[in-house]
Amino acid sequence: MTSFPTWAVWTLSFGLPVLTGVSAFLGQYIGHRASHDLEIRSKREEVMRNLRWCAELAVSDDAAKARLGVEELEALRDSKMLAPSEEGFVYAALRASVKVPRQAIDRSASEVEVVVRTDSDITGKNPVSSEEGEQGEVTDI
Repeated sequence: MTSFPTWAVWTLSFGLPVLTGVSAFLGQYIGHRASHDLEIRSKREEVMRNLRWCAELAVSDDAAKARLGVEELEALRDSKMLAPSEEGFVYAALRASVKVPRQAIDRSASEVEVVVRTDSDITGKNPVSSEEGEQGEVTDI
């Protein structure tokens, strides 16, 4: 009958479970780090996709789309999704979206005329009296 030395029995009894535990922990750590990196990368891709979409809208010829694009760029700038390195892209897109209107304003600097209208012709409705206070208007529902 062949017997193992005592040190080999102890090594096999305690060494293999410890080695298995360490390798399982190491595999879990590497997998978690890889999934975290993947999530950061996917967030960055989504931010850049949104930035591209907002920038295209902001320079649109349609005023409503351009306004939406600028509002979305400002919302993206204020969001927590942006990394500090990506803020420069948002500011560049905002500067580009206001470049043409700013040039038009600069060219017509001497021709600017501000018109203030306070009558009811603007909205087509009767103005609400400030004397009504907290009561407001009564509507028929």
